[in-house]
Amino acid sequence: MSTVLIKVYPAPSHYNAIFDVACALKLRGHIVIFCGIREARRYAEKRGFNFIVERHDTAFNPFRKHESEEATNIAQSLRKLNDRELVVRESETFSEIAKRVNANLVLLDIHYSLRVLPLLSGEIKLALFSTKVALDEFTGHPPLNSPLLYRDTWACRLASKLQWYQYYIIRRLKQWYGRPDFPTTAEMSRLTGGVSTLKLRVETRRYLIPGLREIPEFILSPLAFDYPHKPRSNQIYIGAEPTHYREDIDCDYEFALKFDRIASERIKGKPLIYCSLGTIAQIYTGATSFLRRLVEASIGQPWNVIISTNLTLTKSEGSPNILVFEHVPQVRLLGICDLMVMHGGMNSIRECIFHEVPMLVYPASKVGDQIGNAARVVYHNIGSRGSLASDTANTIRLRIQQMLFDQNFYRSHLRVLKSTILSSTAFRTGVEVIENHMKTYPEGGNGTC
Repeated sequence: MSTVLIKVYPAPSHYNAIFDVACALKLRGHIVIFCGIREARRYAEKRGFNFIVERHDTAFNPFRKHESEEATNIAQSLRKLNDRELVVRESETFSEIAKRVNANLVLLDIHYSLRVLPLLSGEIKLALFSTKVALDEFTGHPPLNSPLLYRDTWACRLASKLQWYQYYIIRRLKQWYGRPDFPTTAEMSRLTGGVSTLKLRVETRRYLIPGLREIPEFILSPLAFDYPHKPRSNQIYIGAEPTHYREDIDCDYEFALKFDRIASERIKGKPLIYCSLGTIAQIYTGATSFLRRLVEASIGQPWNVIISTNLTLTKSEGSPNILVFEHVPQVRLLGICDLMVMHGGMNSIRECIFHEVPMLVYPASKVGDQIGNAARVVYHNIGSRGSLASDTANTIRLRIQQMLFDQNFYRSHLRVLKSTILSSTAFRTGVEVIENHMKTYPEGGNGTC
């Protein structure tokens, strides 16, 4: 029996992603302990995990329901995550916790990748985990903030290269003007006391977050969902079926009272559409306006809509086919719905794939992976995408009608993708890879999925 200490970027979606793996480890007899901000403690403990509150954590805190502008918060968070003094202070605190619990393995969210650098000289066995698709620049792959679809053509490779150049130029300008969201090579070297980043093999040709080639990087998203590529030698894809381990603990009481009617109408042939913009919809600019347009598009239509949001909606009053809740059991709901309208979060995409539910994706953030995830949904023919800012109620209605009409097309591709994931080495042996890493560092990543 080993002890695994996990530090997660403080967003509910990141916790949900690692809970699947953490539960699998716990079922195999390991002690799993989470460490992070005070607000996340209840979120982890309700799911049966021990939690240690860390004294220092400067990351953006989506657990607080009233944060300011989304782009400002995330940009400020990235700058703080790259601040040398804060990184060293938080790393020292985290190192003390790891030693106190006698951790056999420390799993760090990739957003904390720079926290690894001051710990490299210690005896703590480290690994990173990522809730996103691979962030590296691969041939023909555009950056994750690009809506460009991958195609194995010279034109696509050229367009992708140009978009990477554009991204690198903007990143460099931010560094020059003192507002970096990606650390410079000199800053990363200072974090290690002057140790060369070449020796550490820091990977900077990536989107959003630097990589460390000498440290294993466990990727929780399915390789089959990403564009075709060969993973880096330290990138190891792992997986656990979300329906096995995710618990929908936070659920509105009224949902259970009204769900039976919706389920009954679904059995009789009335389509059910589920909409969620994720666990931090309150920080997305235009989210409330979009949901109101979705409500307007669905009033009087021959389908039922369940919306899960903590935002205030009033136009659904008096519309029996539209129900709004703050929390719903998403996994259970996906088992009977015909379409999910979403923001492009990886957790919801994974769960839709496992339940073979077509997706209509409206990326809500220009920072992160939602735009790139939406492009991959379209690439695999498992859904469609729209514009959260500009789609009118009529456009939304037409998109829904088209997707319900072509539902068999999308479901057939979902079945193929799901089968590929379930039969992959990453899915069948993912947790075992972590266990082996506690004994010895793997020599290379698994490239099959």
